[in-house]
Amino acid sequence: MDTQRLIVPKVFHPFISGPNGDNIRELASRLNVKIFMPPHIIPAEDIVISGDRDCVSQAAKEIMDIYTDRVRLVSFLVCVDFVCIV
Repeated sequence: MDTQRLIVPKVFHPFISGPNGDNIRELASRLNVKIFMPPHIIPAEDIVISGDRDCVSQAAKEIMDIYTDRVRLVSFLVCVDFVCIV
């Protein structure tokens, strides 16, 4: 049994959890891990994943991929709005 804690800014949690928590439930079920995300009213930024070591690593990778994609999208939208060229 392994546990990993990810620190992800709270503003990105809804994108990770998906509508009604569907993304997290699907990921937890597919990889047979437990994923704890704090309720939206709690300002904590950590996401905790526990389970088999390889499955925890895969879940962490997939969560961080979602986060990274959203950060890129937000950066792009901000640059377009202010006419930045990256």
